[in-house]
Amino acid sequence: MEKIRLNQLEVGYGRRNVAGPFTATLSDSSLTCLIGANGVGKSTLLRTLTGYQSPLAGSVEYFCGQWTALQNLTSHQLARLVAIVLTERTDARRLTAQEVVAMGRSPYTGFWGTGSADDHRIVADCLHMVGIETLAHRRLGTLSDGERQKVMIARALAQQTPVIFLDEPTAFLDYPSRVEVMTLLRQLAHEQGKTLVLSTHDLELAVRMADCIWLMERQQPLVIGTPAQLLADGSLSRYAKSPLDAYFEQRLNP
Repeated sequence: MEKIRLNQLEVGYGRRNVAGPFTATLSDSSLTCLIGANGVGKSTLLRTLTGYQSPLAGSVEYFCGQWTALQNLTSHQLARLVAIVLTERTDARRLTAQEVVAMGRSPYTGFWGTGSADDHRIVADCLHMVGIETLAHRRLGTLSDGERQKVMIARALAQQTPVIFLDEPTAFLDYPSRVEVMTLLRQLAHEQGKTLVLSTHDLELAVRMADCIWLMERQQPLVIGTPAQLLADGSLSRYAKSPLDAYFEQRLNP
């Protein structure tokens, strides 16, 4: 089922178009990987889809019982609809993993942020879901990069939103940890019925794990398809081809 619609969406800053116009949809129970070169506008697109900045043109609509334009959603509605995991490392180094995950319950806990027994159960369930229940009382500053990233994913899950956006969630991880996190995200999309969208430079893992790939290229329409489709039509080969490839090909075949 479709959860998000982009209608002739243009993103950028001030009056400067960075990317678009794009028309596309995002569905539930799916992991979508957003790939593209540095500076092509991936983070700008994610910020626009999550309401952090306004579109230059076009619209973003969310399905929450009925199709509603993003700008018409209140901050409270959006907090129950969309969770975000950013690249930046959190400053909450002295908080325990459990306390950080509990922050995901803030849309439900009221002004004083006092969690109910149900909130505590949800936090415990989310820690278990990502396999870090044994880290619950460890301070964030004592955890590895991979463990910290799992804490941030658990916090997003505790928010209980149907949609989760992640900006470069594997950026600081070694290869085994990247595989582990991407496998976890794919399972969450499929088993929890969530719409997961993440930006990444890891083409290999995107091809292995994604249900759908959005390929952003400068001044070009958004290329959308399954990994198999984009491999078959040459889109991914074109994206992965380095300028050095042409240089060496010319030198070797004058």
